[in-house]
Amino acid sequence: AERRSADVVAIHASRLIRFSSEAFRGLLEAHPPIMWSLVRLLLKRLKQATSGHIQTLYDMATGAP
Repeated sequence: AERRSADVVAIHASRLIRFSSEAFRGLLEAHPPIMWSLVRLLLKRLKQATSGHIQTLYDMATGAP
């Protein structure tokens, strides 16, 4: 498995939980509404991240200024 890391700064006091991949997968399988909430969130973020790129490609393809 590929190791990933990220830096996070909390703006409020927080209690965090760390899940192994297997435990997280089990949580999603046991609670599909959580999985679908995450899917919707990820799709929204993907749309936001790529919308400018898609418009640029469209403009290039159509010769728009």
